[in-house]
Amino acid sequence: MNEELLDEILSGKAFEGLSIKLHKEGKNVILHADEIPGNGYYIIEPNKKAYLIRYDYTLKKSVTGRELTQEEYKIVGIEHYA
Repeated sequence: MNEELLDEILSGKAFEGLSIKLHKEGKNVILHADEIPGNGYYIIEPNKKAYLIRYDYTLKKSVTGRELTQEEYKIVGIEHYA
């Protein structure tokens, strides 16, 4: 790996826009926002619906919870995923 690529990865530039790119390819995207109550992790599905997610230690997997509220949708900027 060259230094230029390593610098890009370490600075975060390599990941800019990645979630939007993956979403436009029809993938679910898991993100985090401190402003969302609870643990702040949510998943955006290709249909632009977003749901809180949490890890269930008994089931040993991630579990989808409620859909985000309209205020939470504003926080995460769902319009970028159009």
